[in-house]
Amino acid sequence: MARDAVIPIMTEQIKKLPIRINSLAVDWDQWDLKRDNGVDYYLIMQCISGNGYIIHNGLEYKVKPDMFILWAPGEPQYYKNTGTEDWVVNWLSFNGKDIPLSFDYQFFITDKVPASIGISKWDTIITLIREGSPSSQIRAVSVLYELLCEINIASTGLDYISDNFKISKITSYMSQNLTVNLTLHQLSKLYNISESYLCRMFQKHFQTTPIQYFTELRINKAKRLLVFDPIMKIYKIAEICGYEDSVYFSRIFKKHTGVKPGEYRKQNKF
Repeated sequence: MARDAVIPIMTEQIKKLPIRINSLAVDWDQWDLKRDNGVDYYLIMQCISGNGYIIHNGLEYKVKPDMFILWAPGEPQYYKNTGTEDWVVNWLSFNGKDIPLSFDYQFFITDKVPASIGISKWDTIITLIREGSPSSQIRAVSVLYELLCEINIASTGLDYISDNFKISKITSYMSQNLTVNLTLHQLSKLYNISESYLCRMFQKHFQTTPIQYFTELRINKAKRLLVFDPIMKIYKIAEICGYEDSVYFSRIFKKHTGVKPGEYRKQNKF
């Protein structure tokens, strides 16, 4: 898409959305810029070609093609062109809260996101906004949210760990063996990886341990059975979820949900 920039019309419907796009541009010639107090919105940028420098918190980052950068509202912004060639970027500003992307120090930069993801999303967003209808603007916001989710997944490597071993193989195995009292040793031996590596992998991807994750799978299975099979006895649900002792099951269930299985069933009756 050729160089273009748009500012959406901020209707009352759009103002009620959790994320609101303020402005965006594609194929933008970027030059030096200094904002000591930042701006009152999020600003996300993707480098398309050329090079630039970002200075943040005393550190200098060289921005290369395909890299993504994001500043939180109020965060100082300092960036400059290298001067050797045109620095072309796509950028978008938006307001919102609870965005699906976590970052430290109100600043985020990554080179792990495939270029095609950002380019296609920006083209779709700008096309939708130029249509001008409330429905197209809402769809544009959904595409932005999807872009932020894709950046999250790609930058943190949630699909794969370093040796391209799919973590989903382990979680799928867990889901299919809820009645087995799996241990950390069994899992590490099964997939020929160390226990410490397995723990680091789960901490990175799920911020929990493998056994805690396995317990969550069991509790989620119990929740589904309690709600969608209202006549099944609780002791039977406990057995299906890998707990021979229904009293112990109730204690674990309450620890994770705050209520006993019977109370959870009453609260979620359809």
